[in-house]
Amino acid sequence: GKTLACAACHGPDLKGVDLIPGIAGRSTSYTVRQLYDLKHGFRVGAFAVQMKEVVANLNEEDMLAIAAYLATQGP
Repeated sequence: GKTLACAACHGPDLKGVDLIPGIAGRSTSYTVRQLYDLKHGFRVGAFAVQMKEVVANLNEEDMLAIAAYLATQGP
């Protein structure tokens, strides 16, 4: 309930849709860093703006759990 499902934008297989990047199989540290940077405004641009609301309610533990799950989903 803290955020939206990743598949809503990144596709049912999490491999990306059109310009939305794939996130399946990325390393945990990479994904946590991206989520952290998005939440704290270190990333800018159209897609960063879209993600700002998605990450707003996540804490670092949530980010780690999401990233660990995504890492297991294969490239």
